[in-house]
Amino acid sequence: FVELSNGLSTVLLRSSTMEAADATGCRDGFIKTFTESGAWPAMTPATGPDVRTLRGDGADRAFATLIEDATVEAPAVYYLECRTLPAAEGFLVVIAIVPANLYEQQTGPVDQLLATLQLPAQDAPAASAAGPITLPGVALGDLAPALVGVAGTTYTSPSYGFRLDVAAPWVIESATSDQGADALHVSDGTSQLVLDAYRATDITPAACLGEVGAELAADEAFGGVRIMQGADGAPLRGSDANGDYVVYTFTLAGAEGADDVEQVLYVACRTLGDGAMLRILHFTPPDDYDAQSRARQAFLAGLVLADATPPPADWRPPHR
Repeated sequence: FVELSNGLSTVLLRSSTMEAADATGCRDGFIKTFTESGAWPAMTPATGPDVRTLRGDGADRAFATLIEDATVEAPAVYYLECRTLPAAEGFLVVIAIVPANLYEQQTGPVDQLLATLQLPAQDAPAASAAGPITLPGVALGDLAPALVGVAGTTYTSPSYGFRLDVAAPWVIESATSDQGADALHVSDGTSQLVLDAYRATDITPAACLGEVGAELAADEAFGGVRIMQGADGAPLRGSDANGDYVVYTFTLAGAEGADDVEQVLYVACRTLGDGAMLRILHFTPPDDYDAQSRARQAFLAGLVLADATPPPADWRPPHR
């Protein structure tokens, strides 16, 4: 049994000696487990854009695609495939689990991984031996997020005009715009980054940061909130003509008996002019802060404001 993940999607590989006449029987056995065991009560067969059920039958290879419905907190698409192993050794079972809201962005990375799969005693990848291993197009319906301001991999703020290219490993979790408040939420599988732009009377970077600090202090889910210290012992905070930043550490309470999670939150606020503010929130595990700080810096280097002026050279995330 092998479990592989990029922090967003998961691929499970396992060998099975289940009693089944062929790959179709193997697949049907797993479908029954998913849909009738009660462990996945909201799992149903998925359909493609042509409304056909996504499944294929065969003695050596059989597959199906299932999807959780909107009643699940974070619905996912499950791609299941069974392949017969050489010398009647059973079946290779491949299960790819992809968040429904990221499905279209994650098919490429998952396909690249599955294309390297090799069956025992075969020189050629399984993809060439029995057809390509690729995730199918799925009709996501209401599970497909409405990504406002997104065209391809480029996000453009509808209200404030700044733009940013979102390239791998970053993916867009959500993009919204409502009454002058624009928000872009991206992830690289390890950390979560939010760009939040809004307009407020007499708003300043200091006031923007103060609002975040007050929210952290008032929310019981955040424990032990304090400003993080750098290697020299100095607090990680600063300001310049364009904005202020501060880095917090805290403990996030686990949900329903789960362990508490240590987190680092980098917050930066900068003015966009005419009473508008851009707030950047970056959540990352403490052990990954240095690497994620560099990743954030590289990502935000592509931020272009509405006047096509790149961010100032001195506006960079801090390092410990």
